[in-house]
Amino acid sequence: MPGALRRVPAKFLPALGDLQAEIYSATLAGILIISLVTWLPYLGIVAGLVVKTAALGTAAVTMVGIARQRA
Repeated sequence: MPGALRRVPAKFLPALGDLQAEIYSATLAGILIISLVTWLPYLGIVAGLVVKTAALGTAAVTMVGIARQRA
């Protein structure tokens, strides 16, 4: 798994641009963490819903902030 995590950004980030490479890497790491949390039995379902809701809210706030900076 760690080898795959090193190879994926190395292949895709140059295509997306180096300017925001840390954002893409953080997003991939976040997806991995959320996936691991939701695999926990019983508690993982509740924790997964909380984490996904927080992540969605954070993404929405970030997008609004970016839109305001550009305007």
